Amino acid sequence: MKRFLLGLCAIILFVFWWGFVQSTNHWNHKLTLYIDTPLGEVVASSVINIKYGSALKWAGAMDGPDFTVTGEATVADLGEGRFVFALLTGSPDGLQGLAREAYRDKYDAYRDQARNWDFTKWIRILTFQREERTVPAHAYPMIVTFDDIKDPASVREVKAEGFAASFGEGYALKRMTLQVTDEAVKFGDVENLLTWLPSIKGKIKPTDKRHAADILPEERLYTNDFIRISK
Repeated sequence: MKRFLLGLCAIILFVFWWGFVQSTNHWNHKLTLYIDTPLGEVVASSVINIKYGSALKWAGAMDGPDFTVTGEATVADLGEGRFVFALLTGSPDGLQGLAREAYRDKYDAYRDQARNWDFTKWIRILTFQREERTVPAHAYPMIVTFDDIKDPASVREVKAEGFAASFGEGYALKRMTLQVTDEAVKFGDVENLLTWLPSIKGKIKPTDKRHAADILPEERLYTNDFIRISK
């Protein structure tokens, strides 16, 4: 009986511990775009959840960090039927890398002080941040627009520095910010505009190009670059 009670206590403690680890291994961050237009500034944001999964050391080595993204692209309405989408992909190290770069001073401070590097501990530090930070340009996600919002094949990339070239004089992406937040993930903006999205089974803009060097960034896009819903 004593062994049974000790075993039961161990299981309960493990469940509580695992629940704590799981709850601190994810964060919500708000990505916000600030865009100049001839009619004034446009501000658009979306909240995205990122969950980091790690195997227990005794469970065996893992190939690398496992990140799950839930949320949708940030949509900015520029007027006259023109929209830009800051996608869930395109950042050099993914959205988790985007958060790292936004809070780079915190990341570097932990990395320099930690005797034993532990990525999970960095994630826990990140979850307590609340200050809105400017995202460095090198960490921006991919940005796209549609020449015809009803035509998937009209998608094209918009360079962060090329808003005037894409939309005309007076348009500019001023900055992009990120803030770890308690706000909930919400859906609707993307599918309300891209009503055809659920019907796409392959690439958004199929191509017959055979050489990788010839394929444009927008010809590599799938629906999960715009929206991801965890099941």
